[in-house]
Amino acid sequence: MLHINSGSASYKVLIWLHGLGADSNDFAPFFSNPLFKEYEIILPNAPYRKITLNQNFEMRAWFNMKSLNLDDLNEEDFIESSKALDLIIEDKLKTNPSSKIYIGGFSQGAALSIFYGLKTIHKIYGVVSFSGFVPKFNYQNTMITKPILKIHGIYDDIINFQTSENTFDLLNFSNLVSKSYNMGHEVIEDQVVDLLSFLKET
Repeated sequence: MLHINSGSASYKVLIWLHGLGADSNDFAPFFSNPLFKEYEIILPNAPYRKITLNQNFEMRAWFNMKSLNLDDLNEEDFIESSKALDLIIEDKLKTNPSSKIYIGGFSQGAALSIFYGLKTIHKIYGVVSFSGFVPKFNYQNTMITKPILKIHGIYDDIINFQTSENTFDLLNFSNLVSKSYNMGHEVIEDQVVDLLSFLKET
């Protein structure tokens, strides 16, 4: 697990979750941008697990995936990964009870962030989804007021843009900021500004 800007004067803390097969180092360059210096960034690592979609190869992943249609996910995987996030947040709040916790991620990490943000008993001030989707499980609230930033590439060939849109349409988000870029399954520099604006406004 990596910490960037640990001990920042800001009370805002962003827990950022990497994508399938990646690790905490992948987003270290993104968050090393001096524009993030006022925010503490926590980059945890997913455990290693066999991924059905990838011929059962073992890699870091927040949950197993059998296909890219997003319909055959196991909620137990999400619950198990959420326990690790609980520990991080509880430890942070113990150190600084005034912390404003945000959670976000890329691809798989984005999907877990949304699941966690909607299910956890902890107060999450905002959720960020880069190239992600909403896992198709049951959520209690019919109207979701939690601030959510969603950014997706129109040419994403891993998590299809329209497939992702359809998962968001299943729920009623009243405070959703949605943007798209002419990009694939990737992150571009413009998203630094998007993310910073979201953190400052929520």
